[in-house]
Amino acid sequence: MNIKPGDWVLDPFMGSGTTALVCQMRNINSIGYDVMPISEICLKAKKDVFFYDLEEIRTLVKDIEDLKIPDGYNKRIPHIMITRDAYPEENEIFLQYIAEWRDVSGYSENLKKPGIFLHFAL
Repeated sequence: MNIKPGDWVLDPFMGSGTTALVCQMRNINSIGYDVMPISEICLKAKKDVFFYDLEEIRTLVKDIEDLKIPDGYNKRIPHIMITRDAYPEENEIFLQYIAEWRDVSGYSENLKKPGIFLHFAL
């Protein structure tokens, strides 16, 4: 492919956003979309990776590994119609719990972004 900086790339099945990230790194414009909401979250996590404090990430991973969902907790992560029943029930509960935990944690705002939490939680 002969794609140069300033050119445009269309990715209609964006997935986790690798094409968009590589385009950004090479000064190539890109448009991507996907029906799965997780795509946007994954892309944001990949894009921000250059700005994280590695020691804070190590602490975060340990805290997530030690995290226990309280008995009786049954809230689930919101979804759109196409993703209904796409994930096992325990994953939906875990994702909602960790999102709430993230909001009250003492981590930096950069690390509190949804993408980084999901990336290390999954």
